[in-house]
Amino acid sequence: MSLCHQGAVAALLCGLAGAISFSVQLQMPRYVLTGDSATLRCDHSVDQLQLRKVEWFKGGAKLFQYVKGRTPPFRSYRTPGAELDWSDSDETRVVLRNLSLEATGLYSCEVSTETPIYTKPSDDQELTVVVPQRSDPAVSVRRGTYSTGDVLEANCTSSPARPVPHVAWFVDGKRVNESLVRMVPDQRNSVTAARDQHLSSATVQLTLPLARPGGGTLELLCVSTIPAFQQAASYVDNRFTTIAVEVAAPQKSAVRNTSAGQPAGSPCYPLVLVLAAWARQTSWELPQ
Repeated sequence: MSLCHQGAVAALLCGLAGAISFSVQLQMPRYVLTGDSATLRCDHSVDQLQLRKVEWFKGGAKLFQYVKGRTPPFRSYRTPGAELDWSDSDETRVVLRNLSLEATGLYSCEVSTETPIYTKPSDDQELTVVVPQRSDPAVSVRRGTYSTGDVLEANCTSSPARPVPHVAWFVDGKRVNESLVRMVPDQRNSVTAARDQHLSSATVQLTLPLARPGGGTLELLCVSTIPAFQQAASYVDNRFTTIAVEVAAPQKSAVRNTSAGQPAGSPCYPLVLVLAAWARQTSWELPQ
């Protein structure tokens, strides 16, 4: 026989334990573009008869509240950086529209039960409002032509955005090793930064030794994303630029004889032997 069947007190304790052992989880997007909407859904396992209150918070400050039995049951508070949609919000979700950068931050929800009175919060969830890139990344190379054995240097600069985009390099469809790239500081001045709402761009330099004995075309791909690039991930902002670089094969040099003036491929004899043979034929003797 279980503990919950061994008497009224034990049964009451089991009921209380069951009432407070519920789950609470806030479901919401991680990234949202400026001007878009976000739905903050508070999922929990509390039975409707036991439910007393549900509240939403941003950075510890209350955004929206539902209290069962109160008239009216809903109450909204200040929603910085967003407009709360009353017509689409209820005891299960809050809908925020026309998001601005001020809406970036940590959000959570709390659920309270009737009997016993117990409140349990969700884990914090981060929301980032994104100002997207306005154009594809700019790619530049230091030289116009390259040969096998040269070292190629190329820069990729993202368009200004917030948060700063992540830049990744690919060569012939494969991502390059991190040892071949380095970050370059943002060169924009403070006036430009202020005009761009403190947006930031990222520049990543690629340094690639060209080991192509036969030469050919090299395809360079620069990808700038928010959030950071990962395989099979989804992005709120994704831009790319591709360029082709021609790599010339090394020129084959002609075989040269080390004797000055001697045609390639013809025999070369020491000068003293040639003179000795001529002296024997002409009865001329070398000087002693």
